[in-house]
Amino acid sequence: KYDQLNVSQSNDFKSEYSYAGGSLSFRANQKKTSYTIGTSLQGASLISTNKTNGNVIRQQFTDLLPNLNLQYRIHSSRTLTLNYSTSTSQPSTTQLQPVTDVSDPLNTYTGNPNLKRSYTQSVNLNYFSTNIYTQRNLFAFINVSKIANAIVNSDQIQNNGSRVTMPVNANGNYTAFAQVNMGFPLKKIKSRIDMGVGTNLIHNVSFVNGAENGIDNIGIGPNLNYNFTLEGKVDIQATSRLNFSKAKYSLQPQLNSNYLQQVYVLDMTNCLPWGVVL
Repeated sequence: KYDQLNVSQSNDFKSEYSYAGGSLSFRANQKKTSYTIGTSLQGASLISTNKTNGNVIRQQFTDLLPNLNLQYRIHSSRTLTLNYSTSTSQPSTTQLQPVTDVSDPLNTYTGNPNLKRSYTQSVNLNYFSTNIYTQRNLFAFINVSKIANAIVNSDQIQNNGSRVTMPVNANGNYTAFAQVNMGFPLKKIKSRIDMGVGTNLIHNVSFVNGAENGIDNIGIGPNLNYNFTLEGKVDIQATSRLNFSKAKYSLQPQLNSNYLQQVYVLDMTNCLPWGVVL
């Protein structure tokens, strides 16, 4: 009873997303190789209804979603795996409804009823090697993804400095990640070393006053872990991690940045007499 309805800022919105389809896959197992290859056919329907003004948004999608999994056993303890997958992602109700959110007058947001679904392709390559006798292991992977019709923000900067944001579809978004880790024991001093390095490249697209703004984030992070154990007496673990990262904006170079993050951890557990653990 204390509310006063603001008609221009009030909205009753309903969104329904339904999909149906089928898939066909073929799987084979051989002496050193096993693989699964297949595809899915998906038909989707998106119906968004603005009950306040009667506007109805209807979208239909038909997608072919292939997939592949290939595993090659180099040795009983060494494998190489390749995965290829595809997927779709639908816009949310907030992204679709053409209603302006003015809760922050300097940063307003308006949905876009013409948004399409995004389509992602991803390739992942893994290598794993382990030796239970020497307790040595090696793991490496690389993942690359590309998004078509990605949902990104388009900003319009007004004369008074305020910003109006609307989601739009764009191509050109991609990510790449890679990691290598290895470990081995130092039996004479009852210790173990684990080390690795990871890197990433993320490229996103946005728009500022209609111009495309490419945003690149690049990072690399080495890590080192040392563990010393005397069974039932003491356990010592020392860890260090570094992360070098860089952000670059094609339209806004004043926002470019470089960061170095350092993490060092020392943990010790002592088993004392009378069952006391420190």
